[in-house]
Amino acid sequence: MTDGSISCPVVVLAATGDPLFPIDDARRLYDRISAPSKRFVEIDLGRHLILNECVPQVLPRVAAEIITLTEHRREGVVVAPAPGNAHPHGARRWLSEPSMELPRYVSLDEARTACDGLHIRDWTQLREAVVDVDEAEKIQREIGAEAAEISTEDFRQGLEIELEHGRMFPDANVTNNHPVLTGLIVLAHLKEMLDYYDRLEVAELEGDILKALEQGDNGKVAQKYTSLVRARARLAAKELARATQD
Repeated sequence: MTDGSISCPVVVLAATGDPLFPIDDARRLYDRISAPSKRFVEIDLGRHLILNECVPQVLPRVAAEIITLTEHRREGVVVAPAPGNAHPHGARRWLSEPSMELPRYVSLDEARTACDGLHIRDWTQLREAVVDVDEAEKIQREIGAEAAEISTEDFRQGLEIELEHGRMFPDANVTNNHPVLTGLIVLAHLKEMLDYYDRLEVAELEGDILKALEQGDNGKVAQKYTSLVRARARLAAKELARATQD
C-alpha cells in the first residue's frame, strides 16, 4: 500500500459516522496510500457496510467516481504500467502471434470415452456450460482424494466455469471438455482456496459494473450491483462458517 506497488487510481469511500472505523482513521489510511492518483470521498452515513446496506445512497457516488475515471481514460489520461510489467514486444503482438504450434494433447475420442466410463452425457457435444449434480458427483468420485471432501455444489459450479478451457473457445481449447481433466482444474483452484469461485464471481460482477458504466447503461449497473451485493453476502457467509468451524 505504501511501497508504490499500486499502479491504478484509488478511490476511498468512507462513511462520516462509521461506528467501527472512524472517519479520522480512514483519512489516516488514505494518507498512507501511494498511488498514481487517489481520491477520498466522504459519504454522510452512520453505517459501516455502506456498499451492502446503503446501496441507494452509495451507488450514485460510486458511479460518478468510475465515470470520472473512464472519462479521463478516453481523454488519454492513462496510468503507466509498473516497471518491468510490460512485454518487450508489446501485449498485442505477443497475444496475436504465438511462437509455437501447440499439439492437441486430448482427443475428442478420449473425452468421449471418459464420459462413457463415467456414465454421463457426451460433454464434447455440450452447447452450454451446464453441469448436472449427478455428473459432478461422479467426477468427484472418479478423482477421489481431496475432491471428495469438497461440497458437490461448489464442485459443480467450478466444472461449469472451467468448461471455458474446453470446446467453448476453439482457439483456447485445452481439454476438449474431458470431464476428469476439467475436474482436476477445479480441484487445483479449490486447493488454493475453497471460496475461489465465489471470489471469482465477485470480481467478474465488479468488471460487469464497470463495463455497464462505460456504456452508460444505468439499468444494467443497478442489476449487476444487486447481484454483486448477493455474491458478496454469500462469500461473507462462507468465510464466517469456516471461521466458526476453525
